[in-house]
Amino acid sequence: MTSRKPVLILSIFGASGIVLQIISLSLRGETFCLNQGCKVVEQLTTISPGVFNTIGLSFFLIVATLAFFSKGRDSVEWVLKCVLLAGLSADAVFVGYQVFVAKVLCSYCLTVFGIILLLNLVTGPRQFSLGLLVILAELTAFSLLRFDLGVPLSEISLDHGTYAIRACSNPSRSLYLIFSKDCPHCKKVINTLRGCSQCEFHFNPVEKIDKMILPGLLPESSYDPKVNILTLKLLGINSIPVLIDKNDKGMLFIRGDRNIISYIEKYCFAPYPTIEEGLRQGFETKDGVCSLDEECGGLQ
Repeated sequence: MTSRKPVLILSIFGASGIVLQIISLSLRGETFCLNQGCKVVEQLTTISPGVFNTIGLSFFLIVATLAFFSKGRDSVEWVLKCVLLAGLSADAVFVGYQVFVAKVLCSYCLTVFGIILLLNLVTGPRQFSLGLLVILAELTAFSLLRFDLGVPLSEISLDHGTYAIRACSNPSRSLYLIFSKDCPHCKKVINTLRGCSQCEFHFNPVEKIDKMILPGLLPESSYDPKVNILTLKLLGINSIPVLIDKNDKGMLFIRGDRNIISYIEKYCFAPYPTIEEGLRQGFETKDGVCSLDEECGGLQ
């Protein structure tokens, strides 16, 4: 027989956490997450975060209701076990997608997955064993599939991911900044662009932007942040900000706020050496970035 009390406690705990996320989404326009990976994963779904959270809340409420009425009712307990196994199976798909496709983990998603895994554990060893088999089967299937799109980076149009442009008179370069509105390192780079005089800057966010981030920008009528996420994925880059200098000879990628600011100062604020010389000066270090897998706090 299933122990009703632990199932009730865990399901109510899960439902309460999702309610807090829904409140956060209503008040702040975004869910609470310990890393930037949540924003990336949100952009890879076909439904909004609000709908996603509503589905999760409904799941935990159904589990709590079934657990409450399962005492002495074998048929209800059987339905409860099926629902828990189905929930674990569905969430394992999301985890597999993050690991093998998005290549970035959402801390909030992993928390929900952990609660559902615990629910199956407290339901009994047989239920937990079945759940582990389901997870193993799904992750094995994911690992055997190829998810790269086979699209050369040169064929990706970064312009489709541009939310706004900072136009300058007679620009010497056309630069693309991939960023997040909540990344402090990204904000530091953006703040240095107020005095740009020789480069045209394209602002390419990894999420939808709901307000102007810098005065004087020319907003685009439409843009798709997924283009910028795909660019990072193809590059194997798991942090922001990233500056892309797109020119006739190819693309130059600069990572980290200090490297990007240094590059901008050299090539946008005054005439300096060529891009080839910039490559030899080492603009590829990884400091001054926000990881998509870990929380990025404020700058010191």
